[in-house]
Amino acid sequence: FVCIPPDDFGNLTPGIGDSSRFGSGVAVRLASSASAVWRALVPVPSSIGEWNSNVLDRQVGAVWFEAALSVALFAVVFMALRGRPFARRLWWIGNLGLFAFFLVVTRPEATRHAGFAFLLFVACVWCAYAPPGEQRIDNATTDRGTRDTLATVVLVVLAAQVVATLAVLPSASTEDFSRDRVLADAVHRAHLDDSVVSAQDWDATTIGGLLDRSVWSLARGESIEFLTTDARQERGLERLNTKTVACGAQRRANAIDRPVAVVVAGTLAGQKEFVRNDGAAVYRFEPGPLPANCS
Repeated sequence: FVCIPPDDFGNLTPGIGDSSRFGSGVAVRLASSASAVWRALVPVPSSIGEWNSNVLDRQVGAVWFEAALSVALFAVVFMALRGRPFARRLWWIGNLGLFAFFLVVTRPEATRHAGFAFLLFVACVWCAYAPPGEQRIDNATTDRGTRDTLATVVLVVLAAQVVATLAVLPSASTEDFSRDRVLADAVHRAHLDDSVVSAQDWDATTIGGLLDRSVWSLARGESIEFLTTDARQERGLERLNTKTVACGAQRRANAIDRPVAVVVAGTLAGQKEFVRNDGAAVYRFEPGPLPANCS
């Protein structure tokens, strides 16, 4: 509930008809929001090492196919929970809540968001075998076929998780998974923990969190500890470009009279990169005179 955008969210408000990787419009939003069960229980990626995707994403009409498979999987699990009333109620009520969450806040198109549905599945299976308030499952109330069906569903889902893990394991083992962790470690080694400057607010807030420090927001003109998406941020972002970021960073270095680490998800032309990882870079600005083009 607290994730619902505030009134001053500005043009950044997602809205029910906003665009996505599958297109735009209310129908696409609804279908994408309904695809969570498939993406959660069968999170096999599009290709080896491609985290946060699904094997069907590149197919024509993928969002509709994934939504249909989600409904089918939901029904399979629902039927497999036959004879376990608490787990069954938890499954359909939980998925209804997740659908509303995905519809209003963020869609499960990124598989990491769909993970909520996998956690719900684990909770339902747990409660099926160990109902709240009971020490053990009463096998007399559940036929052998129902127990076997649930066990089969669990085994298939776990097999899909293993396949997905093996698919991303090679790249996850040879490359740094967290871009922000790499940048935060570089900033820490340079002893710049207390002077991190963020171009766009989301460029450095995670790095600040990893360093347990606030960061200076060029968009807001103040220190921040987390991303606040409101009209003030939107107005600040409209003013940011290569020139204003470089000038703002230099002013910040002069104001605190020590070097600053500027985090940019992109490139600052004419500036020497301190460290770069996965599309983001850190630039070091020393106190000194402002460039001539800074008004």
